Amino acid sequence: TIHPFMNNRIRFGNEAHYQEDLATIKAKFTQLMKVGVREFGILADDAPSPVGGYNSYNRLMQDMTKW
Repeated sequence: TIHPFMNNRIRFGNEAHYQEDLATIKAKFTQLMKVGVREFGILADDAPSPVGGYNSYNRLMQDMTKW
């Protein structure tokens, strides 16, 4: 489980930074899959509203689902 919206939060305000952060999350999940992990969680329950509002959370979830 990760919580990319609090400390070292994902940067939604700039497309290049968002893509870098998305790649970091994918790389971490890839590492975990290689050792057998098959269930993941991305938490946002206690995070403040990100740049772009809650649609930013939806975007990340959609990007990860497509991946």
